[in-house]
Amino acid sequence: MLKGEVKRLYRAHFEICKLAEGDQDLAHVWNVIEQMGIQLPETRSKTQLLLLSFNAGTLTNFSNAGFDTLDLKTLEGLGIAKIRSTQQQPFKHTAGTCHWIETRQFFKDWLTNSDPKRLWISGSIGSGKTYLARHVVDLVDSGGTLAYCSLVDITTGYKTPKSVLVWLMYEILSTRRELIARCLTAFYQRESGSQGDNVCDWPFLSVKRLWETLVGALKPTDGGASGQRGTIVLDGIDQCLGGPDELKRLRELFVCITEGHAFRVLIFSRPSSDLVEIQQQRGFQMYSLNEKDTKEDVSATVREGAYWIARLHSYGREVQEKIVENVGGKAKGMYLWATMVLEELKRQPLPPSQLDEFLNNLPPTIIELYDLILGRVGTPNTGISGAAASGVTSFVRHVLFWIAYQLHEMNEEEMWTGISLLEAAEPLLPQSGARRITEADVRAMPHTTNLKREISRGCGALVTWTENDTFVVAHPSVREFLVTPTETLRRRYPRLRHHQTYYCGGLQPDNIIRQLCTSYLLLRYFSEPKDEEPSVSWVARVQRRVEEYPFSRYTARSWLKHANMSDHQVNLSGNAEFTAGSDQQRLLAPEDIASRDLNCSRSWMEIWWYYEKPGQEFPADGISLESFGSGESLPPRVQWVTSDDARDQTTPSPLPRTARAAPPLRTFRAPAPAPPPQMRRIRDPPPRLRERSPSPCCCRRFCCSCYRWFCRYCCC
Repeated sequence: MLKGEVKRLYRAHFEICKLAEGDQDLAHVWNVIEQMGIQLPETRSKTQLLLLSFNAGTLTNFSNAGFDTLDLKTLEGLGIAKIRSTQQQPFKHTAGTCHWIETRQFFKDWLTNSDPKRLWISGSIGSGKTYLARHVVDLVDSGGTLAYCSLVDITTGYKTPKSVLVWLMYEILSTRRELIARCLTAFYQRESGSQGDNVCDWPFLSVKRLWETLVGALKPTDGGASGQRGTIVLDGIDQCLGGPDELKRLRELFVCITEGHAFRVLIFSRPSSDLVEIQQQRGFQMYSLNEKDTKEDVSATVREGAYWIARLHSYGREVQEKIVENVGGKAKGMYLWATMVLEELKRQPLPPSQLDEFLNNLPPTIIELYDLILGRVGTPNTGISGAAASGVTSFVRHVLFWIAYQLHEMNEEEMWTGISLLEAAEPLLPQSGARRITEADVRAMPHTTNLKREISRGCGALVTWTENDTFVVAHPSVREFLVTPTETLRRRYPRLRHHQTYYCGGLQPDNIIRQLCTSYLLLRYFSEPKDEEPSVSWVARVQRRVEEYPFSRYTARSWLKHANMSDHQVNLSGNAEFTAGSDQQRLLAPEDIASRDLNCSRSWMEIWWYYEKPGQEFPADGISLESFGSGESLPPRVQWVTSDDARDQTTPSPLPRTARAAPPLRTFRAPAPAPPPQMRRIRDPPPRLRERSPSPCCCRRFCCSCYRWFCRYCCC
């Protein structure tokens, strides 16, 4: 960050900035943030909260901060750490963009609190709405209460209207400390005994009552009933759509954020017919982003990207201009499409003839671009054949399976274990049912030294990782692309060639994951634990289990959710009955079976409790089944809606079954990517992946292994 430049943190501050007590940089960071508080008095309270979140035990001169330990503990009771994702935007925001909106009269009226106070900006996929939303947040007057929520910052599995409401309350309370004790503490003590320990786990109606209590206590200048300065900005609200129940909750959410206070409201979303009724009923002024709005911003992004590509691959000025002309001219205002093409060009240098062929035959839509990226692996166009091509394709398919259907973001150890279990059980093969995982499968599990590099090589720009080294899709549309049936996509994009190879929705993926998870949790290791010494705390036992069997963290937290999203739903009521000898009975009601099943049941429940109820002691008498069913069910996964792609102006009718197949696209023949490294097999249970010390690349600019600027791993 340049001297004098102040940027907003676009997500919760807690646990993002971590400095050791003896860190030499701590004093420097402390002084800089203190100066920010002095120079910008209106941000003093949030600056002090950020300072306290560094390390409350090491900061002594904090008497005037206004935030004590009890306040922080109460604020954390909202459950923000549980629903927060650490995913960053996969592509860097280009400097000097998004300023066009400041010249539009409809935005000036909203910004100055003139009519209308409710504005809704919609745009097609990848049109830069999230970057525009963050630019608007920087423009909003910081003197009043600002509540900003982007669905990008909410982790997979929690993208619901309830989570949005919890996030908005957290944003308000972070800057209005006096409301924590006044509104949150008493309400939390009254409700938490019957609803769960985190507000994000409460039923929607309880969260709604807490919101009403909070906004009712706001001063007029903070957005109260007669105020003019409170602001709410929501980005990506269309990601909450998933079924009739979620649409109902979404309507209730908009009642909350538009009634009972004077907040000005700004919404960013993709166009959707399900949102039209809400927009009309709540009195939003509508504006649709178009190519004219974003054309200059996209061109600036392409020019910057082409410059770095030319430097990386030693292209001349003529080649650089050719990239700018082709990519910028064909983007049609779609930022995501342009950046995905640039990422593909970064990956390897191309001879002039191949580069011309690639640029002249760019896929016209984002869906076809995704299909092209999938086609780079394991097809004749890559130059790989035989067993090598089959192995690479299988690896990529397993990675994309977990990326598309995971309900919690998986770290490197979990992802590699999940890939290995899919290879062992073979549930994705045609005419094959998943077999049970055994101890022998776990002992024979292969191991890789750099999973990030292999995923980056195989999956291209479709997959990225977060600050916490968990794997996620680069954009929500990638998941929609992967979970949508090929036949549905081909009605609009008949030239798709590779999607069918990687589509697993027809194989009941949630049922497959449920079987893998339950088999893993019933392994002999969990039924005959070796860490039951009386002197060892249950927390230490859980940490040891997760260290030795890393996948237990994901399985314990997710197997019930996958079961309820499949055709094997679990009854979690007090009078639940299970099939004798079934996995559900052995994991949930094992008292009548055997002591080993009782150990398995307690093992996974302790892991679940450790991660879902952090800091709380595991109940001595166990957990009731109702504890696992608190809150509300997950919405179904959102599939691709073909009419949302604004780059295609017409929607063709479905192809008849007797129609001739469309001619294949002219595909780009790229040099073959390197296959995964030789995997070694180990006899003992897989050890924890080695901690890799940060080391810059020798070139100090760009890593050819994982394709990240200034990455941590050396490519030589």
